[in-house]
Amino acid sequence: MKSIVDEFKGSIFRHIVQNALMGVPVVRILAKRWYNTGMGRSRNKILPVFEAILKMLNTAGVDLENKVIVELGPGQTPDMLFSSLLFGAKKAIGLDVNKYLETKTSLLADYEETIGWISEAIVNGQLPKTQAFDERRFSGKCFIPDDYFEIKLYDGMRFPLEDETVDVIWSKSVLEHVKDYESMISEMRRVLRIGGMMCHIIDLRDHTTFEKGEDWLRFLRYGDRLWSLMTSNRSTWSNRLRSSQWESAFRAAGFILLHKEIEVLPFNDDFHKERLVLPFRVFEDEDLSIAWLKIVYRKKE
Repeated sequence: MKSIVDEFKGSIFRHIVQNALMGVPVVRILAKRWYNTGMGRSRNKILPVFEAILKMLNTAGVDLENKVIVELGPGQTPDMLFSSLLFGAKKAIGLDVNKYLETKTSLLADYEETIGWISEAIVNGQLPKTQAFDERRFSGKCFIPDDYFEIKLYDGMRFPLEDETVDVIWSKSVLEHVKDYESMISEMRRVLRIGGMMCHIIDLRDHTTFEKGEDWLRFLRYGDRLWSLMTSNRSTWSNRLRSSQWESAFRAAGFILLHKEIEVLPFNDDFHKERLVLPFRVFEDEDLSIAWLKIVYRKKE
């Protein structure tokens, strides 16, 4: 039998209260002091993601050598961008709506730590050894020059980048949090060169239900207004797009699908399709069961 505390933790009321508190500026500022984005600087989380992105791009016939790389939403994790530099990228750029990373000096220290992770991963075969790999790059520098590495803040709408100047865009667990996803896709198309690639790992689960055994599709029970009241000020908000909707949006923007992987999860015992609100109730079970979508697209020539 659930306790009162357990009932409150899982209640809609609790989410509405927490969301309202996060709308108070002082609470929001204090919360950020303890908040860690995504992968943080966890080697065990970062390396498998970088490995997965390299493999997906390789499947599409793309390497990182001499490429301009953009990562959307790196948060407190510069290591994916650092890794691209070690694998020969011409320049690595992170785009984010908040400033999470510190001074150039501390970033260089983080970069040197990343070198150790990547070198070890190559030795043990987790990552491929390529001619472009150079662990001595930027050795002896006080910081990584802006010509090679930048973190840029933007307003969540228009990228601070020139047209057709980027070769590869990637993200991990970012696109599901984008409110104006069509504008985001349009911006990716604008800044990519003809034939440029984008590689995304999209988490399609309810980010408020990560506890083991919870219904990972529970957020599809709520109408848009209620979902906004519960999460609009919190990092758990997501646009709730399903896999088929993402594919339609990329196709409509003129991108060509080169590679797709899906991870399917079984429905939880608490999942009942008739409890979902429209439009989610009319989706096929096959579409609803996709928890992770991994995709590589090319900009049409």
